[in-house]
Parts: sequence; C-alpha cells; structure tokens
Amino acid sequence: KTAGSYTIILVVFIIAAVGIINTMLMSVFERVQEIGMMRALGMTDREVLWSFVFEGGAIGFFGAVMGVFIGFILNCYQIYYGFDWSFFADIDIGYRVMNVVKGVWNPGAFIFAFLFSVIVPALISIYPSRKAIKMEITQALRTT
Repeated sequence: KTAGSYTIILVVFIIAAVGIINTMLMSVFERVQEIGMMRALGMTDREVLWSFVFEGGAIGFFGAVMGVFIGFILNCYQIYYGFDWSFFADIDIGYRVMNVVKGVWNPGAFIFAFLFSVIVPALISIYPSRKAIKMEITQALRTT
C-alpha cells in the first residue's frame, strides 16, 4: 500500500516538474532580448544567471506556499471528516473500500513538496539562462 502511494506521488511530482520546466524555459527564451540588454548595460553573465535563478526560486516559493496551504486545508478536512467512498463498495479496485476514508498527517511530505517546489524551478532556470547568455549580445538584441 505504501509503495503504491509513493508511486502515485512520484508520478504527480514528475508531472509538476514537467510543468515547471516548460514554464521556466518559456520565461527565459521569451526574454532573450532582455538578457541581451542586461549584458549590454554591463551586467556580468553571473549576475544575469543569478537573476533568473532567483526568479525561478521566487516563483517556486510562492507556488509552494499556496500549494502547502491548500494541501493543509484539504488534509485537515480529510483527517477530521474524511471522504465518503461508499459508492465504490461494489467495485473491485484492488483493496477494500469502506464507507469513509480518512487521512493521516505526513509532515515529511509537506516539507518535501515545499522544498521540491522551490529548488526545482531555481535549478531548471539555469539551463535556458546559460544558453541565452552564451549568445552574442548583438544577436540577443536582434532576437524577436
């Protein structure tokens, strides 16, 4: 049962990571001109890179705060009231489902989800930023 739960959680995190990767790639590649302008104005490559890493981390942080908050509220409801799955009583889904399914607290999952949501966008933003930084400044400024 635990292995099945962790497998489902892993799939959810993979789907979330793909969404984060897509968002950060589009964010950086749509702003190649901005990167060229920052470099033309004298910012070093490292400063440009860190600005995008910070942006990715900040987006992840605010998303993580909202996600943990919503998850906390839903988990409280599931722990104290539970979800009624009695309409599945006649269906064989691999294990017995009684009337009300209640949850448990798992602080490790909340901490992992929060850290994952902050660290992954920050790390993902490094690749497209480095790719855009390697372009010549004039080429970056001409990119539309």
